[in-house]
Amino acid sequence: MELNDLRRQWQQQPAPDSAAPDEAALRALLTQPSTSPVARMLRNARQEIISTVLILALTMVGLQFVHLPWLRPFGLLLLTASVLMGYYYYHKLRVLQRLGTTTAALRGHLEQQLQSLRSLLRLYYYFTMGTLVLMGSFLLYSTYTHLPQLFRGDARTLWQRGLWLGLTALISWLITGWITRWHLQRQYGRYLDQLESHLHELRELS
Repeated sequence: MELNDLRRQWQQQPAPDSAAPDEAALRALLTQPSTSPVARMLRNARQEIISTVLILALTMVGLQFVHLPWLRPFGLLLLTASVLMGYYYYHKLRVLQRLGTTTAALRGHLEQQLQSLRSLLRLYYYFTMGTLVLMGSFLLYSTYTHLPQLFRGDARTLWQRGLWLGLTALISWLITGWITRWHLQRQYGRYLDQLESHLHELRELS
């Protein structure tokens, strides 16, 4: 009977691994070379940069082989988007690198960098959705200017085309928004959630 009581008391003792992490443990987590949340976000960011450059380059090359002069301004829009994306990725890489190389007070530094990264991710989302609207508007205007026959017909035909166009735009908007949010959460959001959870535990300890 006493042995059973002793075994029960031992099983009820808190496990050492379940204790909330201190600043030293969190700092070690941030600086792990390949498995830390920061390292994974950096790896995802670099892969994202490479894929974005390839997609933009292939699109620009493809436009050169399309013999539609009215589509050439579309290339200028892509070039502008490329410059803005370069600015975005530059700042995102800087924030991620600062996360893993802090020598200052950890908690304040980490809170500031996580907030900056969250702001950059929101900027990316709004930029993506704004670019979709801008390019869709450009394509619509170019089609109206160079293919006006598509916008002619009786009231019923125009109403059907307008309804189809509106539904296509709405579905494209919703799908793009969902894919963008899923991508950001998978590549960065889940790791930010993990770091913010550790910060919350540190606040409770202090």
